[in-house]
Amino acid sequence: MADLNCLTGFICARAACGSGLVSAPKSGLFVEDLPGISMESMAAVEPGKYVNVQTFIDEKMRTAGQMVADRIRATLDEYVRARGPKEAGTVGTWDAEGNTIAASVNARGLRITFGGGAMSMGSVSRIWLRSSTAVTGLVVTLKDGPETRTYTVDLEADVETEVWLNYEARTKSVDITVAEDDFTPVTGSTKGTRYFSTCSTCGQLGRYATISGSGLLSGATTDELQGMRAEVVMLCSIDPVLCILLKRYRFAVLYQWGVLVLQEWLASPRTNYFTIHSRDWAAGTVELWEKVELPRALKAQNSTLAHFVSQLDPECLTCGSGAHYGYSHP
Repeated sequence: MADLNCLTGFICARAACGSGLVSAPKSGLFVEDLPGISMESMAAVEPGKYVNVQTFIDEKMRTAGQMVADRIRATLDEYVRARGPKEAGTVGTWDAEGNTIAASVNARGLRITFGGGAMSMGSVSRIWLRSSTAVTGLVVTLKDGPETRTYTVDLEADVETEVWLNYEARTKSVDITVAEDDFTPVTGSTKGTRYFSTCSTCGQLGRYATISGSGLLSGATTDELQGMRAEVVMLCSIDPVLCILLKRYRFAVLYQWGVLVLQEWLASPRTNYFTIHSRDWAAGTVELWEKVELPRALKAQNSTLAHFVSQLDPECLTCGSGAHYGYSHP
């Protein structure tokens, strides 16, 4: 499931947004846009189980955003090949004679780049490592934007070792490297995957339309394999565009948040002016927002959702080209 970090500061109080003073929330909406909602009223009805009123607002906003995101997923299920593979293949082929490159402490491995539209997401299923010397406790580092993961593996001399990663990329480029002076990589080539096959100006046709990969040595790409190959799968997923879609559904998020807050309002164990004198108002308003305003806000966007998504990534639509991709491991 998507992290939806965009919900931080998505809709907030005018005094504070995302736990810091800002001029405007990401959605352009404030919680005070709902009638009867204010920081004063929130502070009065917060049930006491949150650190402070701002935490109360933020946690309810994240829950509301996830709930609306789930509704978007359900609506798009019939249109999008969610989690369906678009393309799959391997990056790198071993040298037929098993030639090697001198061992070095320099980081070496693969750089894998993913193509496709906004709903295309790359996944590195597994890698294969091969060294002419045995290595114990070899650390493999995967770098994906701000995300870093490590894997530890033992290698036998001149034996291809499989390492399952099952890693779904957050960005369009992932580096996978090792830096060990006992690692003597078997070489090979990545020429067949240096470019996307859709590139008309590269001077060389690639094997895949949405998968590209090159050897990587000290941060620079090379056609020479550096003791590592990879299996890559391109998926269709709604997750990469959920933050874009949530901006379209911002009023639905606002009303869903309001429903969650008023439910706390009605259940609040606190005794004060707001919890006593506004209970009837809260009971009537939560029903209005939940049964009228929220469905109306959802319906307003649902009617154009399929068309909007088709502009983001037509290849991920179930009614698209109808092409199916397959591959075999060489």
